[in-house]
Amino acid sequence: MTACIAVFALGETTAKSIAGQLAGFFASDKVIIQSHCLERPQALPTAPIKADVAVISSSAVLPLATPHIHPATRTLVARRSLGVAALDALLALPNGTKVLVCHKYPAGCRELAASIRELGMSHIECYSLYDDDHELCKTITTAVVAGDRDGLPPWIKKVIDIGSREVELASLVEIAHIINYPLDNSGLLTLRYSREIVRRTERLQQAVKHIEALHNQIRTVLNTVQDALVAIDNNGNIRVLNDVARRLAVSSEDGPTGKWLFDVFPGLRGCLSSRYEVVAGKNLVQMAGKTYHVTVSPVKDSGGMTDGCVVALRDVTDVMRMESEVRSALKARGHLARYTFDDILGISPAIRATIQTARKLAASDLNVLILGENGTGKELFAHSIHNASGRAGGPFVAANCAALPASLIESELFGYEEGAFTGAKRGGKPGLIEQAHGGTIFLDEIGDISPEAQARLLRVIQEKEVMRLGCTRIIPVDVRIIAATNRDLKELVRQQKFRQDLYYRLFVAPLPVPPLRERKQDIPYLTCQFLRENGLSADILDDELADALVAYDWPGNVRELQSVIQYAAVIADSPAAFRQAVRDRIGGVRERPSRLPVNLDRQELPLYFALLDILREAKALGYALGRGQLARRMAERGFFLSEQAIRRRLEHLKAAGSLTSGRGRQATRITPAGEELWAALWTEIGCKTG
Repeated sequence: MTACIAVFALGETTAKSIAGQLAGFFASDKVIIQSHCLERPQALPTAPIKADVAVISSSAVLPLATPHIHPATRTLVARRSLGVAALDALLALPNGTKVLVCHKYPAGCRELAASIRELGMSHIECYSLYDDDHELCKTITTAVVAGDRDGLPPWIKKVIDIGSREVELASLVEIAHIINYPLDNSGLLTLRYSREIVRRTERLQQAVKHIEALHNQIRTVLNTVQDALVAIDNNGNIRVLNDVARRLAVSSEDGPTGKWLFDVFPGLRGCLSSRYEVVAGKNLVQMAGKTYHVTVSPVKDSGGMTDGCVVALRDVTDVMRMESEVRSALKARGHLARYTFDDILGISPAIRATIQTARKLAASDLNVLILGENGTGKELFAHSIHNASGRAGGPFVAANCAALPASLIESELFGYEEGAFTGAKRGGKPGLIEQAHGGTIFLDEIGDISPEAQARLLRVIQEKEVMRLGCTRIIPVDVRIIAATNRDLKELVRQQKFRQDLYYRLFVAPLPVPPLRERKQDIPYLTCQFLRENGLSADILDDELADALVAYDWPGNVRELQSVIQYAAVIADSPAAFRQAVRDRIGGVRERPSRLPVNLDRQELPLYFALLDILREAKALGYALGRGQLARRMAERGFFLSEQAIRRRLEHLKAAGSLTSGRGRQATRITPAGEELWAALWTEIGCKTG
């Protein structure tokens, strides 16, 4: 008796492919197989088709095929599977990928989409031009087709062709039962199907081996980490933990996995809430005789929902050890005090008394405020105090507050987190105070620090902690502050330019350094030292030159004396020429009375002249300059000053009536009195404009 199988599919290619698979399985002249293409209704018989069984390509095609099937014919929706290559291509798509299912007919799109859903491909989202928003579909660049590419839109960039799916053995066996086909005579275990079974078994074994390898790698990573790590679900039950955590766990016969976190680690009850979050201020826990720092990191699933968390416990001792290693590395990078009290030269009672006081202060841990004019050696004292203190083994970090621009001083001193401001370094940066942990930070020119930085510095002194810019995390620091200034801080407090509370915090241990004019006895001694440093004999210093040096006031202090000796040593080719060069440098200045209408630091006369000259040029051209513009113009002339340093000198000139300016950062203009001062400076220092 002959059996008839009618195959129904939307496309002709799919119908013939299924018919060919059935012909290969039912290899007998007693089985007739017909294929019918539903996208060509004119080719279908006018009367309903009668057969022993109608095999439908998919459930999406069933409603289209039913009107063409005789009621007495049994129908079967074939279960079909993809080949290994097609499965790999779909599984390789990232989670949440949108794909456009393409076919030249709507029913074909629906059949293909249904096929993908039947495969359980829930990690991708399928869309169709016929059923979904057209504008949304135009944003999707990956398409899935089943052999036929006629329906591809032009914007598609990637095409995944899953080809024609093969009928599964289960459906073939079911068809055989319907038509009473003897399976023992069939090609059930044909070479093709046997090969497919072998291929899929091999792929499954490879996947299992890959998962085992990943498991071993993850386990190795977890056990390499020195922290105790515990992964829990949303109910607090332990999923996995590393060996470090196992050693801290309460012992039990059946192990900690699957048990409640607080039963296995009862010490965590005090620092974790019922929602397994760290309680504020309680992130330290005592366990097994050690102190651990506790952090919790949530775990998110593919949909972004919380799926448990990982509890990490870090031994505080290890943290302190690593911190010490970091501090040592910073010290090796150059954060080192280079001078000691032996490097401070002088035999006068004034300087010896200052050194004695500094030694006593070094033995304490008080913050020190060094007071003195420019060139007196304030930085030498700062280095020496550190090296004579109990912090000598720690870092010595120096910062010149006047040299740091106002916009950078906070980030440099206190550090910043990644993203704290435009241009912030990836990963953030520790500030100079943080780098000085365990040692000393030297803040030179403390009088030029901004009000915002003053408030932050006060917190460091009071609370012994620092907070980076853009961060809410408190970092404890153990640092000693040595500050220095040549300004009258008390007057700045009166002018409300320096915080009074910070002033008294710094003024706990003041150290005044005497100017050179108050230690005349040291001038011949220092001169001899500087002569030897420059390869000259101390015999060059005769009584007449010594008297001239002692008679001079030295407004630039020791630094000026050193530069005068260096200058004369370079240009003179005989002792007599050397003595004359020194007299020319100090004698002319001493003998010529000053014609300046304003009291200015003689070491800074060229600086003030350049400043007034720039403002004079701006006035002649009809425009005014702000502090930022002035700083750039001064830099072009070789004077590199921060806006804070510019502001301090402008205020001095403004108080003398030489300048006028608006409030805040408004432009500065030179006055007639300033023009007179410019002319006097031109005469005093012999400058030429141009």
